[in-house]
Amino acid sequence: MADAGEGQETFLLSPSADTSRRLDHWLPLLRLWTGDCPVVEVGSTGIPGLPTKGDLDVAAMAAGTTTWQHAVDALHRHLAPHEPQHWSPTWASFRGDGPAGDVGVHVVSEGSDEDAYLRGFRALLMHDPAVVARYRALKTRHDGGAMAAYRAAKGRFVAAELAAHDGPPARS
Repeated sequence: MADAGEGQETFLLSPSADTSRRLDHWLPLLRLWTGDCPVVEVGSTGIPGLPTKGDLDVAAMAAGTTTWQHAVDALHRHLAPHEPQHWSPTWASFRGDGPAGDVGVHVVSEGSDEDAYLRGFRALLMHDPAVVARYRALKTRHDGGAMAAYRAAKGRFVAAELAAHDGPPARS
């Protein structure tokens, strides 16, 4: 991501992303820091054929309020809070950068709306090549544009895809 001037982030796709290197660096740390929370990849780097900004997006899935708070507190000691104005009692996010590249971490309460959104959309991407193609086109259209515009378009896209598929698919 770059600064588009006047405080505006730019959405930039990365020509290549070394996912395995990022996973090898970040997953052991995140699993150590978040304890009982399974850490799952939820971003484009885990979907074959999708372009990515180059960072690694993962979710720490908390089984309950105490586990969620423990993970948030632990990550707060190691990573920078990301967009805390959007946090809720079931979702928080953090950013980190390291020698292997950037990471975005969502702390999500299992069974929450945020869980359904993240894992539901990932399941669609894993099982429906047409959704992948439409999402790839959306990302390509926004490459080089304002991050805020991309995020808004992505939000509408995900909501529409989940609705078109009768909500999040059953977990596998």
